[in-house]
Order: sequence, then structure tokens, then C-alpha cells
Amino acid sequence: MTHIRAEGLEEPQTSTFFENVCDKSSYDLGNFTNKILSDNEKRQILDMGPLQPSGPFPTDINQNNRCFSKSYYVSCSKYGPVNRFWLCYSKILDAAYCQPCWLFASQRNNVWCTGIRDWKHLSERIKQHSCSSGHSEACAVYEFWKKNDTNIINKELENEIRKEASFWKMVLQRLFDIILTLAKSSLALRGHQEDLSQEGYHGNFLSFVELVARYDHILRQVLDMPKGSTRLLSATIQNEMIESLGTILETHLLEQIRASPFFAIIMDTTQDISKVDQLSLVVRYAVITRSENGQPIDIEVKEVFLGFYAAIKHGAVDLVNQVTTLFIDKNIDLKKMCGARL
Repeated sequence: MTHIRAEGLEEPQTSTFFENVCDKSSYDLGNFTNKILSDNEKRQILDMGPLQPSGPFPTDINQNNRCFSKSYYVSCSKYGPVNRFWLCYSKILDAAYCQPCWLFASQRNNVWCTGIRDWKHLSERIKQHSCSSGHSEACAVYEFWKKNDTNIINKELENEIRKEASFWKMVLQRLFDIILTLAKSSLALRGHQEDLSQEGYHGNFLSFVELVARYDHILRQVLDMPKGSTRLLSATIQNEMIESLGTILETHLLEQIRASPFFAIIMDTTQDISKVDQLSLVVRYAVITRSENGQPIDIEVKEVFLGFYAAIKHGAVDLVNQVTTLFIDKNIDLKKMCGARL
């Protein structure tokens, strides 16, 4: 790869690492341990793109021979695979790290800036990090640098970007809390008239937003934005937020079910409003509380609803096969199932 230098930047007085090597591995995190990067080095790292080698990756005998996998570079959504542009792997450190946080995080004393090697819990750690406020702010600055045509980044402007990212994070926190409150009360979100510029009833969600905005300056700023601005209040955004909450809840429940020593299922079919047969699935499982030394000290039986699934066929064997396939896809050990009721 040819050495890239942005126009208008003064030539650094000391030679940088990039002047001596030109392959993509030159900006491996391991080459910059405890080093403060210059703006010129940050720009060149961004121009080269994320460091995502395809492997093979070394196994760690201290972690049951687990290792990093290129599958971590991609997350799955209902729209298809989505590349985690921020996730990188250092061959030198044999560790994963977050490129935006490494380059732009305001607090750089976390493992995502120095390298993380917890292969057993990496999937969970990735999900937690991707939802963190520090990561969101760093990604906002990262995108600004990627799109910015100027060569010298104004620190004040960079701080403004961080503030804006923090503002929208606070907006989302309030909107998620409103949705959770409505869901716990079994109340619908939508209304017939959802244009806030017109008089009338706007539905529970927007009504709650207007109520909270009377006493909260964050949502007040959102409502005061001119029509056509991004306000995160549309029906599409509401549905995406509901789906995100559902995904997080399902992930939490599945983790508990997988950790349970045994479980039972209750399934039935019913029709929705469009006359489509839906298979409902309820799981009963045991949650064991353990002491610090791993000894069981308490047990609690929980019963949770996992969701509705379109019934493909209606025969007993067909329903059993569908549930079996569903549990296998969700990585639940069917050997732990001690009972079923239809």
C-alpha cells in the first residue's frame, strides 16, 4: 500500500512508524503500546481501514483452547449481516480491540483500547461495548474524521460532536424508559393521529413524550426542533426500539435457560388478527443461585414466554420438529428438557 499523507499537514519533525513500513499490519495496536498518536498518524490509520485479518488465530490453552474468530467481525440483523467496522484484531497482542475507542475515546483506560483476550465471553463483551456511551461518542468522532475533508481537526468541534452524541444518548434513554413503562402497563404505543403539529390525541407514546418534555429540558429540545428534523419519534423508530428491547430480553432469557440444569416447555397454537396460525412457546426453568465458591444456595422456578412463531404445519410431529429446530437454532441443549405439554 502506498504511503498516504494528507495535504496541508506539516511534515512531522520525527519519523513516524509509517515511514518505515507500508503494509496494513503497520498500524497493529501492538506497535503503539503506551504511545500517544499524533493527528497525522490517526489520519493514516483511518485511511487504511480496520485491521481485520481472516486468520488462522492462535488458541489459548489457558482458555480451553479457545481463540478469536473472524465471525466476530459481523453481526446478524433482520436485514442481513452487518460488518462491525470498529472491531479489530491485533496479531502482535493476540487481542481484539475497538479502533474508534483506541483513537478517539475520552477515557482510554479500558480493555477495548488496550486489547481484550476474553474469548469465552467475547460475544457478550462485544454487545455490551457496542451499547456503551463511551463507544458511541468515539464512533461519532470516528465518523466525523472519516467524512471531514479538512486536514486539521478542530478540538472544539470534536468536543461538540461528543456533546451531540451524549445528547442523543440521553434522548434514547428517555424514549426507551417510556416504551418500557408502556409495555409493563400493557398499553399500546401508537395512535390514529401522530402529527404533533396538529391538535388531538397522538397515542400513548407521543403523549408520554409531551408530558415528560414539560419537566425535562432534553425532550423539550427534541420537540422544539422544526418539523422534518431528526427527532427519533417516528413509528419506524418506535418499532426498531421495541425490536431492540425484545432482542435484549430474549438474549437474557436464553442465557438463563442455557445455564439451567433442566427445563420444560408449554406450547400451543392460536390465530392472530390476520388468521395466521401462531405457535406460542413458554419455557419453565430453574435458576440456581450460587455462593462465591460455586456452591448452590437457592433455587427459583421461572416461567417465561419466548414468543410467537408462525406454525408451518399443524400435525403433532410437525410442531415437535419445529420446536426442536427452534431450540437448536437458539443453542439450547434439548437433553436438559424434562417435560413438554401441548
